Amino acid sequence: MIDRNSLRFKIVAPIFILVTSIMLFLLFIAYKLSDNVTENYQNFVIEMHSSEINKILDIALTEITTTRLIDVLAVEEAKKKEAIDNVGIYLSANKLGGFIETPTGEIIFLSQDEVLINELKAFISNEGLFHYIKGTRHVHGKMIDYSPWDWKVIVFSKPETVLIYKNEFFYLLPATLFCLLSILYGTHLILNKNLHRPFRQIISDIKNNEEIKKTDISEIDILGEAINNAFRSLHKKTFEYQALHSLAVAMHEDTSADKIFDLVNFFL
Repeated sequence: MIDRNSLRFKIVAPIFILVTSIMLFLLFIAYKLSDNVTENYQNFVIEMHSSEINKILDIALTEITTTRLIDVLAVEEAKKKEAIDNVGIYLSANKLGGFIETPTGEIIFLSQDEVLINELKAFISNEGLFHYIKGTRHVHGKMIDYSPWDWKVIVFSKPETVLIYKNEFFYLLPATLFCLLSILYGTHLILNKNLHRPFRQIISDIKNNEEIKKTDISEIDILGEAINNAFRSLHKKTFEYQALHSLAVAMHEDTSADKIFDLVNFFL
């Protein structure tokens, strides 16, 4: 049974609570920072790839415009098909997902399963960056409104699990618990050696009516010396009271002067 009034409990428990609170707070801060850094990094990557895809479409548009100057309109669809193929190659090479939607809602290109595409279509409403969350899976992406062809080009990262749900994060929890238990056990050993054991020795010396021994801990030795001085003073006064009492008794009993002097010399 734990003695809640013991010095050990009153020191170890607050230390354990304080250290636990600090470590949990640091874990929370580390998670928030990691989440924020990841979000910014994903947005930067998506913006970079979106810019490259825009360039691919712009090149195709430039080639079509040039072709129209000589009135070869049949090339337009071929160039659009080539642009779509180049977008697909780029996305595949960079391990990205994406799809292209026409004004009629037709999907003319997709690089992911239709379930995810339909979920993203229902989720995305405005041009620009987006962050789609489903369960533990997160998708970062961007919708590009390519106005020359009235296409909506959506580029996104492959679904990934955030840090807090990854196995690596759960490995961190038992490691943190082990650290907390190690701190608790180490604090217990330190307090037992430098505090509890010296005080037990002091109590034992007092119970045995012995002079308190040195513990090699300055503060405790100062306390022990103060107790020793108090007991010396008490013993001295007790001895003096016994001497006065013996003299009073001797004088009351009409003891001879020689015996009284002998008694005085004994106490002196």
